[in-house]
Amino acid sequence: MFCQPEPPRAAPASLFLSTLLWATHMIRSIFIAGLFALSTASVARSDDSIRPSKPDPSAKAAAELRAAYTMARLGRESKSPELLLAAARVIGTTNTMKLDVKEAKTNSKEQEDDVLAEVTGLIKEAKGLAGDNAAVKTLADLIEKDVKEFKRGAEGGPKKHVGSYGQDCFGLNNDYYCVFNEKQLACIDVYNASGRGDLELYVYDPNGKLVAQDRRNDEDCSVAFHVDKRAKYRIVIKFFNGKREPTKLKLVTN
Repeated sequence: MFCQPEPPRAAPASLFLSTLLWATHMIRSIFIAGLFALSTASVARSDDSIRPSKPDPSAKAAAELRAAYTMARLGRESKSPELLLAAARVIGTTNTMKLDVKEAKTNSKEQEDDVLAEVTGLIKEAKGLAGDNAAVKTLADLIEKDVKEFKRGAEGGPKKHVGSYGQDCFGLNNDYYCVFNEKQLACIDVYNASGRGDLELYVYDPNGKLVAQDRRNDEDCSVAFHVDKRAKYRIVIKFFNGKREPTKLKLVTN
């Protein structure tokens, strides 16, 4: 009987590096595939000659961030340092721009988007879960160095707003506005950094028509929809349930 030779055993550091790279690759592949499925899905249109749009680079980057935040949550739930490190690497090496909130109608207070502090927190959690595992700590240090050396501030990338919401925001509309270009796949994600309460997300076109919504019983929410003509859309975030405590949210759009 033919026996396939046993593959060489990887050293601990190599094993964790391979796992990390695999997890990072899966983050990008799975969610970009999801965007492609959204962009090629059948969409009801008044003009059948208009084909569904393809996701632009910023939409892909937004999808990667969505995956990373999901991976971070899974890493905490499963106590997996590898998943936390993979999430930290994607979050720390994805360029974003500041979302214009001048027209926003909300009681929230804008906060600085401190990516380095966020990534440092994830890395610290990973090291804590790893215990005495030197391989994980070595990888964590490499990722931290990589993130610190990443050049930010370049044009392009998803738009992000970080806000702190007080007790008076619960049950009320928190309105934001964003312009999406024609023939574009619009992606909107809201991350509940505090992990408290249930969020709902609604998006309206300039005529007040509801074009997308996420009413799942979840602390995060996200939608994606096709844009036929360049226009300004109204994004509404609502808070439900949970304790009426200050809540930190991250709103990301392409």
